Amino acid sequence: MERTSDPLSGYTATADRGGFHPGTPGRIPFTWRAVFGWIAVLAALLGLVTYLGFLGIPSYLVKIQGLPRDPGAAFSPTYVRALPTTPIRIDAFPRRFALRKVELALYREAGKELERIDDESVRRLPTGFGAVAFEARAADLVAGPAPGLHRIYLVVAPAGRLPRRVDFVPGERLKTALSGRSVTTLQIDMLADGG
Repeated sequence: MERTSDPLSGYTATADRGGFHPGTPGRIPFTWRAVFGWIAVLAALLGLVTYLGFLGIPSYLVKIQGLPRDPGAAFSPTYVRALPTTPIRIDAFPRRFALRKVELALYREAGKELERIDDESVRRLPTGFGAVAFEARAADLVAGPAPGLHRIYLVVAPAGRLPRRVDFVPGERLKTALSGRSVTTLQIDMLADGG
């Protein structure tokens, strides 16, 4: 076995091992095959992570519309002022595409529960690409014309996983009551009929 060495790099070559001897320090030979192999592995991992991300519940960009805003008032896409008869429109746009089928519904607080707002009082308008619009009178969304600040919740869940009622203690975290679902809180400031 013929052995040659380079004293500057510490590389030792032997005729029977194709130029690399693992028992001595040296550099690993560069091959394009290894580079393309690692690129393929990284592309497969990136594809898997992307695919699994599309299987999850997408987050939604939500906007609520009611009475025109005061010129000097701060803008919030989740807050609106309304009279009991004011038509309210809620638009929900997915932030990313999802492979999994999802369902969207509106909930309101009812004592120690969150109750799903029934479809008789809310019109659902599909707008394409997973976006949904809801329309209803303000009093129908909050179950009455009582003035004050009311909260409703837009909930996104896998299809068939939205219950009619959910136990909820006011002040409890919504993520606990509605685990496994995406929740957006919307506020309706109900004004008295006079103004």
